[in-house]
Amino acid sequence: MRKTDWKQNMTARDYELLHEGMRRSQELAAKRDEEVRRMQVATTVEQQRERLRQQKTGHDRKLRFSVPDAKDAMMICLRYYLGERAKWLPCYDEVAEWLSHNNGLGLFCYGAPSLGKSLLTTKVIPMIFRESLRLSFPVYKGFEMADNFPQIITRQCIIIDDVGREDDANVFGVRHNYFEEIVHKCEDEDRLLITSTNCNKQELLDRYGLPVMERIRAITRRVKFIGDSLR
Repeated sequence: MRKTDWKQNMTARDYELLHEGMRRSQELAAKRDEEVRRMQVATTVEQQRERLRQQKTGHDRKLRFSVPDAKDAMMICLRYYLGERAKWLPCYDEVAEWLSHNNGLGLFCYGAPSLGKSLLTTKVIPMIFRESLRLSFPVYKGFEMADNFPQIITRQCIIIDDVGREDDANVFGVRHNYFEEIVHKCEDEDRLLITSTNCNKQELLDRYGLPVMERIRAITRRVKFIGDSLR
């Protein structure tokens, strides 16, 4: 008996039904893949929240987190804010490593200006916190510390951009440096400090003194930004 190619006997309607079935199968497969992805993300988020709950009730109150694919997440955020001007600098690798496993440490970005320190600390990192960890913290500029100090010191994560150029406060004739107090608070009460500065090491020592710089060394991962200006 001669075999007949089944396609030769198909009508236009048969082809239409076949294509429709294949399309629906592909849609169902895509939906299943999306459900699996959402379950994985939900599991990761719930694990992060459970870790945070344990930290709040346990002795170790440090904010610890682990962002999956941190480098990719950073690049997505950079493209979101800069579009085609987004550029990856070698020093960003250290920030990505910190996001992957912060080990309870904050982040201190310092170095030459116009290398993306402010963008990372005030835009990229907060965006990753919101999207990956479901955490949201306010961001302050250095010159805003005096006016917002009571609110700042209540935060579990303190984000301050461009420190070192703020003016000292004068309270009843007594010099008052709010950043020094914030650093002390972060170390004494296991708060996470994320900050950036355009000051060099000597300027920071002159501004805050050795004890404050030693505390910063103890509670943060320090990343030096070097390279040509992005502007």
